[in-house]
Amino acid sequence: MDSQAWAADWEQIVARDLARHLVPAGDPQRVRRPAAVTGLPDGAYAALSRSVGRVDPGCLLVVPAAVWPWRGRRPCSLYTPLGVAGIGDQGVGLWVRALPAPGVRVRLPFGDIAAVEDQADGSRRVVAVTGPAGRLVVRFRDQWWSDADGWIRLLRLRATHAHAPVPVRPGGGRCPPGWLTPASVLLDVGGGMDYVGWRSRARCSACLLALTSRELIVLLSRAEGGSRRRMIRRTLYLPRQSLEGAEDRAGTVWVRSAGTEVEIRLWSRKAAAEASGWLAQAALTRAGR
Repeated sequence: MDSQAWAADWEQIVARDLARHLVPAGDPQRVRRPAAVTGLPDGAYAALSRSVGRVDPGCLLVVPAAVWPWRGRRPCSLYTPLGVAGIGDQGVGLWVRALPAPGVRVRLPFGDIAAVEDQADGSRRVVAVTGPAGRLVVRFRDQWWSDADGWIRLLRLRATHAHAPVPVRPGGGRCPPGWLTPASVLLDVGGGMDYVGWRSRARCSACLLALTSRELIVLLSRAEGGSRRRMIRRTLYLPRQSLEGAEDRAGTVWVRSAGTEVEIRLWSRKAAAEASGWLAQAALTRAGR
């Protein structure tokens, strides 16, 4: 669940004293969904349209350049250049103004989307789209959620639209007390849903699996350093028809989706075994596999 454990190939780890020259200090620009294609970086819209098909302005997400703290032996920062994520007729892509030349660095057809991930860690937020061709990732400050939330929901709708809904038996099981209401993340609030959850008080962690007719939704929460003052929350949306299997390996559940393994790290072997067992029965058996 740690977004600081990896960097995309268009991001750069730089000395901390260099970071302030790449992104001057001051109020950061906000992540936004533009009302028109005017004002976008030169070449971004044309490149995205060639890569993923026609892109409406409302399907764009402009993510400003930023620097982030980076864990390492030396005082370093992670530099993320300005990017434009676009949802087109054929898939989703990310244009980045990065060296050696700006361009679309990753493209995923809708049928290849294994998971859409949304992670909040303190003041940072990371959105990632994973598939066989790679990982589209953007980072921004979490006080500007509304535009990003709308963009993520639109992507989830496009990723599941091509498939007929899979019937789900409305159910429900144990759910961590005080946990996020599953209905708050559903595409179809009135649709059927089955869910189950676990909680570890000792590790200040919780996991909720929610199965709908279109998606498997995984909600994870963990206290940073065991302190409830800083919670890391991770939400995964996996298209239902892309699910292929699940297994636990030493406390980690690996879900195979669209030919890609998606990691769900839990706090114990027991929790992982129970989660993978529920997934095998609920998500895969009921999908007709």
